[in-house]
Amino acid sequence: MKEKVNRIDIADVEMKQQKTKNVCAYCRISTNIPHQKGSYESQLEYYENMIRSKAGWNFAGIYADYGKSGTKQKGRTDFMRMLEDCEAGEIDIICTKSISRFARNTVECIKVVRELKKKQIDVYFEKERIHTLSEKSELLLSIYSSVAQAESESISSNQKWSIQKRFLNGTYILPNPAYGYYTNENGLLELDQKRAVVVRYIFDEYLDGNGVWLIAKSLNAQKIPTRTGKKNWIPVTVYTILKNSIYTGDLLLQKTYSEDTVPFVRKKTMGSIVRY
Repeated sequence: MKEKVNRIDIADVEMKQQKTKNVCAYCRISTNIPHQKGSYESQLEYYENMIRSKAGWNFAGIYADYGKSGTKQKGRTDFMRMLEDCEAGEIDIICTKSISRFARNTVECIKVVRELKKKQIDVYFEKERIHTLSEKSELLLSIYSSVAQAESESISSNQKWSIQKRFLNGTYILPNPAYGYYTNENGLLELDQKRAVVVRYIFDEYLDGNGVWLIAKSLNAQKIPTRTGKKNWIPVTVYTILKNSIYTGDLLLQKTYSEDTVPFVRKKTMGSIVRY
């Protein structure tokens, strides 16, 4: 009997092995400075066009955080949403501009990449030309992410030094003046006359023996808006106003500080550093 031979076309095998990859991009700009908005929008446009132009790539969207720090995941809502979609199996490849755009925290960066690697999800860092599924990626990633973290810590140190100098020479401008004040065009504090009436009312009520709960209830009954425009005063807000030294004519600066290393945990100043 003549043996039957089934001929397999190698091209058909390769086509079956190839799988269309779901590819997304992650973009981040760390500040809300207006001139950086153009950079942010350019990144979005660039990555969408780049992904759509690649054969075998399916555009899975762009995850973008604007005005967010890369030193920690917390607060980066789109970054967290992207990881959730990775967990759900919706993404195969993540493209991003550089390691510093992805994360400035060495430990966090490597941890995230390792978790993605377990799921066979590749992260491509365009600037460094690193694919995290490659064998050498871990070493290169450690080196580059350490540099990104050191750069972030250096920037933070310089900014703190600059702010402390302004504390010393009296040129520091409060970014968020206390309720009842505003900063004029020269950066000096001035009374907000409408809100000053509310502040005086709070102090008068307290001196008359009313507690913070009753004062808050009274402000709500009068439909007086809070500093942020909300309708609901809560006791802790009233307490904060009563405890704020600015209402005695003094400013106490550097009541809190951030640590020198990533992720820059903020702490209360308890005699560890100078207050001004």
